[in-house]
Amino acid sequence: MTIDRTTALRAGTAALENGDALTARRYFESILGAGVGDAQTSILLAIACQKLGDMPALHRAIDQALAFDPRNLHALLMKGDRLAATGNARAAAQFYGAAVTLASQVQNLPPVLVDYVRRAAESRDRIHAHIEQHLR
Repeated sequence: MTIDRTTALRAGTAALENGDALTARRYFESILGAGVGDAQTSILLAIACQKLGDMPALHRAIDQALAFDPRNLHALLMKGDRLAATGNARAAAQFYGAAVTLASQVQNLPPVLVDYVRRAAESRDRIHAHIEQHLR
């Protein structure tokens, strides 16, 4: 199946911005299914799945983004959030820590990620404090 990746990506992003997560998901899945996806496409798919409440698909899309790019800041942050939401605080702290470390090496971090990284650092610190408290 051939697909115009750029057109499908634009259409999927527009659908996501217009609140049509199902249509967005279909576009992003078609890109990935055609073998022309990347970490960003997987992240957009994850966001669409999150909006649809499909947590297993969200988790798979985040893992796929990390398979494409293990140092993708947005994917690391999303993975930390998913792990925290499922009660795996220690693993979440590891992903948050990796994201915070990576973010410290990035110049001109997009504003939307600055707040996300700050929140991740706070979450990581809370988790570590909680673990330390239980070790005393």
